[in-house]
Parts: sequence; C-alpha cells; structure tokens
Amino acid sequence: MSKILVNTIGHTGDTTAMTIDSSGRILTPARPVFRAYSSGTWTLAHNTFTIFPANTAVINVGNSYSTSTYKFTAPIAGVYYFYGQWFGSVSSNRGIISIYKNDSQTEDNMGSQALYQGSTANGGVSYGGQNLMQMDVGDTASCQTYQESGGTVTANQNSHLSFWFGYLIG
Repeated sequence: MSKILVNTIGHTGDTTAMTIDSSGRILTPARPVFRAYSSGTWTLAHNTFTIFPANTAVINVGNSYSTSTYKFTAPIAGVYYFYGQWFGSVSSNRGIISIYKNDSQTEDNMGSQALYQGSTANGGVSYGGQNLMQMDVGDTASCQTYQESGGTVTANQNSHLSFWFGYLIG
C-alpha cells in the first residue's frame, strides 16, 4: 500500500487549488460559486418571462456572476447546480421560475420549472426551481421569472425570500 501525504495541492504558478486538513476534509477555495438577490422590488408583466434582477452578490467566488447582466458565466467546463426562488404578490394562478442556459428556454436547458410552492398570510406566494447543467467555458446561466395573475406583479426584494445561487459540482 502506498500513500501520498500532502497538505496543499497547487498550480505551478503558486496558486492553491486544494487543501486537506488533519481530519481529511478537502477545501477547494477557487471553486466557482455565487449567491445573489435583488436589492429592490421588481415587476413581472403577465405571461412574460423576466430575468431576475439580482444586482447584489453576497458570495461570488471567482467573480463569475455579473450584478449588471444578472448572469453567471462558466469560467471552466463542468457540471453546475443552480437554484432560484422568488416571492411575489401573486394571490392566484400560476408563477414559474426557470434557470436558462445561454438565454435559451429549451427542454435541455431550462431545468425544472416550479409552480405554486406555498403562501403566506398576506397573500404572497413563493416559487422555487433548480437546474443541473453541463456547461462549457463561456456558457451563461440566468434566472427567469414568470407569472399568470392577469396583471403586473411586484416581487419582493428580501434576500431570504428572492434569491438565486449556483456552484460547480465538478
């Protein structure tokens, strides 16, 4: 039996790619990950997909999430996991959230579309959806919101109610 004993694995350019602690836990500090939310309310027109204007990134390892375009751009090829949630004033009918790949709403790219998820005492409704995508370098992911209330809906900007995130699995 042979064993390699090492605490840190890095690139020849002296960048740390991985550390292993004394308990065997692995840390990959450069793995792309983000979590973003909207710092203000936004409106969703009836029967129209609208990009989630998540202009505040509370986590953005690798700076791959843009707070101006509201999109994540894959810095390396791999499988990524995304989850999004929005809360709005829809009191009836259907709302959706979709995670798009390269601005495309195709069966392969949009992942799950979540419909009615629950409600609160004031009539607001929360919607959540997720997607697992194979992405190439430069592919983008965006979070799209949709509602069918018959009129315009205002979505809530609270960071714990309306947000989305994503990360590289491998």
